[in-house]
Amino acid sequence: MKDEAIIKVENLGKIFRVNQGWAISKQEKKDIVALDAINFKINKGEFVALLGPNGAGKSTLIKILIGVLAYNAGKVEVMGIEPLNNREKIIGRLGIVFGQRSRMWHDLPVSDSFELTKKLYGNSNKEWEEWLIENIGVQDLLGRQVKKLSLGEKMRCELVNTLLYNPDLIFLDEPTIGLDVVSKQRIREALMILHKQGKTILLTSHDTGDIEKLCQRVMVINHGKLAIDLTMEKFMKLNDDMEIRVKLKNKLITLPKIKLEMNLVSDYEVVVTVKRKVLTETMKVIFDNFEVADLDFSAERVEKILMDLYKNEG
Repeated sequence: MKDEAIIKVENLGKIFRVNQGWAISKQEKKDIVALDAINFKINKGEFVALLGPNGAGKSTLIKILIGVLAYNAGKVEVMGIEPLNNREKIIGRLGIVFGQRSRMWHDLPVSDSFELTKKLYGNSNKEWEEWLIENIGVQDLLGRQVKKLSLGEKMRCELVNTLLYNPDLIFLDEPTIGLDVVSKQRIREALMILHKQGKTILLTSHDTGDIEKLCQRVMVINHGKLAIDLTMEKFMKLNDDMEIRVKLKNKLITLPKIKLEMNLVSDYEVVVTVKRKVLTETMKVIFDNFEVADLDFSAERVEKILMDLYKNEG
């Protein structure tokens, strides 16, 4: 059985024409290429990270996919439908948490916003609603006004509000922003369950934990081009470095002459950079040459890969 594409994008191009100059009488038009011949497809049930620096074209792409922005070239299909001219046919099947733009009513209690959303989209599945409220943890927020919620509380409620009508395709922009570690984990667990239920999820996030723990595929847009489109496994292999912070029992003045990439941070701390595949051998060398008090492992691999990519592409 072939994979079923829920999103198809072929040679997608988007150009913005902007004014230059401060004097209206002297303004000239300039074309800014936001998306340049983008090609990809996303199959039903995939969990995909859409990454890129600010201004790379991520938001432009999402706006095109949900049918709120026209494009200049190429072809776009979402659930078999061209979204721009048929938005009313797909909007009820899309779940969208887009940046900090709230879909809830600012002055009303959270529960009232939920009721309005259900009426707009025709949801009547009480069991589904209760599952969302419990698993995303908003039981204690239902009677509070939206404007009185903290950023993290509001984001949790936005996620529930977005999912109330059980959409097939979910767009998430920074879903864990402002959340404490417990709330963040609850949302991640709920998203993992949604994915296992067959939901297709497209995630943009600057939280590398979201990306590494949730996504199975990574797409990176930079300067309007699709720079990377890889499975998470292949993406993680782009950089296999990790750091070991070696805290020492005794004061160290100079580094021993051994074949390790290392830096003396202080008299009592050395940072060793190592490839994962030789971690065991490296640990032996460390213990043979240092009086070790403690070890701290750091592996910010997603962040390091993205930093290197943006730097090289820029």
